[in-house]
Amino acid sequence: MKILIKYKNYIRYIIPYLVCNLCFSEYLYPSNYFLLFFDSFEYNTMKILITGANGMIAKELVLVLQTQNIPYHTLSRSTSDGTHHWDPTLMKIDPKCIQGVTHIVHLAGANVGDGIWTHARKKEIIHSRVKSTQLLLTLLQKHSHQVKKIIMTSAIGYYGISGSVLQDEGSNKGNTFLSDVWDRWEQFNDDFVKINISVVTMRLGVVLHPKSGVYPNMLMPLRMYIAPQLGGGLQWVSWVDYRDVIHAILFFINNHNTSGIYNIVTANNTWKELMQLISKKIHKRSWEIHIHKAIIKLVLGEQSDILLHSTKVSNEKIINAGVEFKHINI
Repeated sequence: MKILIKYKNYIRYIIPYLVCNLCFSEYLYPSNYFLLFFDSFEYNTMKILITGANGMIAKELVLVLQTQNIPYHTLSRSTSDGTHHWDPTLMKIDPKCIQGVTHIVHLAGANVGDGIWTHARKKEIIHSRVKSTQLLLTLLQKHSHQVKKIIMTSAIGYYGISGSVLQDEGSNKGNTFLSDVWDRWEQFNDDFVKINISVVTMRLGVVLHPKSGVYPNMLMPLRMYIAPQLGGGLQWVSWVDYRDVIHAILFFINNHNTSGIYNIVTANNTWKELMQLISKKIHKRSWEIHIHKAIIKLVLGEQSDILLHSTKVSNEKIINAGVEFKHINI
């Protein structure tokens, strides 16, 4: 009994790991878990606050935190979806949400791919990020807290239209609407640093998830043996599997000395290559149908930049930091 009491913290983590590794092996990575295991006493006092609770990445992150017994709670506009309520449009937030919190994973923001970019929609895309971040910053400035790090999710759209020129974290901001969106969000970084909170900014590539985002839309025509080529199909797509996004978040939580901006991308493929890889994965031979860029521009207007133009991004910095992406194939 004395032995069990002495090593209760280690038993607390190793048993869930053995069980969850059998059931949820696609989510767990040994390097992350063993770092958690050897640092288990610190994890007893860790708590994660997650914003954007209804988003795909937030939902997947919650699953992993549950399997690893890491305390967390969420912020949501709907009280049924989050343990704490907030409304960034009205600049309202439950101040209790930061009690005991050591890390914030800030995932809030309107989906840039949903809906047509009307003036109202573009305003929503900007304000959903700027106002939510300002609300968090003001709360942390006015109240005592234990927050050590905030992990922000930006995107590689920061670089704008770059063609085949490889972009790294030191590359200049582009001159597109999305470049301005991500830049305005990232301008808060220094404000958090001024109140002694470490900041990690993840510039995400195109996140591939089997049931959410762009991947199901790519899959649908391929199941009908059609591979639509947008424009010339030669535009670069820098993508990342959603599980590797979770892997990166856990890495930044576990590694206290990490800070700054990181591109989170697994690989660079042209649109044509990506469609061929997905077609091969589902064992469907598909016929290419070229959709002229003029048609896409006519339908989507400025939003067509997302589909027609290239952003080719380097992942050298995150790899050198120690992250090993596990899902390098479609």
